[in-house]
Amino acid sequence: MRRVNQEESGFSIVFVALVMVAMIGMIAFAVDAAALQQERRELQNGADAGAIAIAEDCARGLTCDTSTATVTADIYADANAHDGAAAVDSVTLDTTAQSVEVVVSTDTGGGTIFRPFFAQIFGYAGTTVEARATAVWGSLGSVANGAPLIISDCEWRRETNEGANLYTGPIPPDASAPAPAVLRFHSGTNAADDCAAQAGGDEDDEDRLPGGF
Repeated sequence: MRRVNQEESGFSIVFVALVMVAMIGMIAFAVDAAALQQERRELQNGADAGAIAIAEDCARGLTCDTSTATVTADIYADANAHDGAAAVDSVTLDTTAQSVEVVVSTDTGGGTIFRPFFAQIFGYAGTTVEARATAVWGSLGSVANGAPLIISDCEWRRETNEGANLYTGPIPPDASAPAPAVLRFHSGTNAADDCAAQAGGDEDDEDRLPGGF
């Protein structure tokens, strides 16, 4: 009986060791995958913010050159990184096409490799995480075919009689055509019966809608 117990004890140790390896592997995947995704998210936020800021500067007639744009991209990349550091790989500024592309990546202070917490046990040393974003500026028609705009529901219902009176005449209307209804998305008044007073929200709705400004 003693011999059988010793043999089973030895098998249990091997089994526990194998299970521990599997558990460490699952922990490595869960923790390291989450950390990698968070790194990508932070870098993407930084690239997006940098590209938009550069495009805004150029659109407003401020300094619009690669040197200044790179500094701007670096500020926003670092500000969106949890560790306060992100590398700006490139800023491609095209003032003719009125566009800018920002590419950022991991910055560890001594390299660009984002190192995992647990996966290094299995020989995985990490990778360089990269994100890129493009922004354009200019008037509608030159860089875009349209822009989203929200009209208050009560404004639509009131001015079109619940959608029954829709103008289908020529644009612009001629003298014989009925006048088109005017839908306001922001009138600037605070009258109780002004549907558009709350910039896209109904007169009895305190919420502001996306696109309603």
